[in-house]
Amino acid sequence: MANTDIMGLLTGVSRQGINPMSPSSSSVGLSGGFRERMLQRGAQRAERLGGAVRGLLSSGPTAQEQIQAKMSEGILNFEKKPLEEQKRLINALRMAGQTALAGQLAAQMQAKQTKIAEDRRRAGLLEQAVKLGLENTAELLRSGGSLDEAAKQIRSQEEKQIVAKQGRTGKAALARSRNAGNTVIQSITKGEYDSLSNEEFLEVISGQKADLKVYQGADGVSKPYRVNEAGKVFNESTEKWVFPSELGLTQAAQVTRTITDADKLSGVLKEKATEDFLELNKKGREAVGVLQTNQQSQSLVEEGLITGFGGPFLLGMARLGKQLGVVPESVEDSVVATETFIATRGKQVLNILSTGAVGAGTGISDKDVQFLKEIAAGAITLDEGTIRRLLRIEEAAARYAIEESNNRLELLKGFVGEDEDPAIIDSLFIPLPEVTTNVLPTPIANKYLQQVREARQQ
Repeated sequence: MANTDIMGLLTGVSRQGINPMSPSSSSVGLSGGFRERMLQRGAQRAERLGGAVRGLLSSGPTAQEQIQAKMSEGILNFEKKPLEEQKRLINALRMAGQTALAGQLAAQMQAKQTKIAEDRRRAGLLEQAVKLGLENTAELLRSGGSLDEAAKQIRSQEEKQIVAKQGRTGKAALARSRNAGNTVIQSITKGEYDSLSNEEFLEVISGQKADLKVYQGADGVSKPYRVNEAGKVFNESTEKWVFPSELGLTQAAQVTRTITDADKLSGVLKEKATEDFLELNKKGREAVGVLQTNQQSQSLVEEGLITGFGGPFLLGMARLGKQLGVVPESVEDSVVATETFIATRGKQVLNILSTGAVGAGTGISDKDVQFLKEIAAGAITLDEGTIRRLLRIEEAAARYAIEESNNRLELLKGFVGEDEDPAIIDSLFIPLPEVTTNVLPTPIANKYLQQVREARQQ
């Protein structure tokens, strides 16, 4: 460590200077005797000059003090330093054994780089949104909203234009970008998807409306997945088609066949009472996650009665949205984050209700559905009444979706073939969480409730 050239790391120039006796500094092309005499004289002059400089600096700061001063100045003005200087300072601190401080500055540097990248991405998306005439998307970006949500809206509009203007060529390009598989691309090229409207095609290629088959995960749980003609399943997290093995899935062919046969038989006898069971089951499984979020949010609402529905409440709701992955970490404004969180949840409930679960028995009216649409569009001011109404509708819709799936499953079991065991489809049963009158904070909500209380006391 004593031989480490810290000053060189900080400035990019070695404190050793240039050694006139170094072979690299010798003149090329001089005769041996003359060259050696010149080198000797140069060394003597350098020594005399060095002695003079040391005499002048004898009462000034030492080399170590200079290094410390340089480091201190670099730390104080770290944010203003160019990227390369920041890297040199961090490296120098590590070499000097200041690893903790170096780590903090490295994190600060990384955060700045991430923010710059996000700002550039936001500017690029805003330009695209304006060009496409997506004013709502542009306003979302201007107000600091989710970059991922904006990108999704822009992508959707671009895909519509591609399909409308480029026909089969555009459709094939979209299928390729979604990794749909060669079988699907060839079918598109042959015109086998021409009977679908542009909107229907986009829904199919994006996994919203494709055949459902049951697959079993590594955890042993059976779930319905969207499947295309290439034998791929839709991965909702990446919004691309993948082979089942890539997700660790094995097809539960017997379960799918049993469900399909029972569906057909019961449909004839019961006026299609069990049509699209796998659609209901998929919605029911999504509803389980909605209920969990609902419970965590109710904890925050109960705390809001004490803290008020102002800044601390919005901060807690925003943090919950980020923890659940609904709101990107890049959204710093708590109001924007909360609005994004609530709007997304409105869309989730509308998606659950898309099976037609509205009316008697659901506790959800047409006015409630209209309210959800306004929530999803961000057209309603958030206050205590608004949030409580959303939570009521959200819980009712989620519970109804789960109950409807389980009720249909029980009905189907009565139509299973005589040579088959009805228990084979029990894996599709969805446990319904109990109704709790006293909502207790979940671990995630409890963590943020404590932060809210601390913020209120400051």
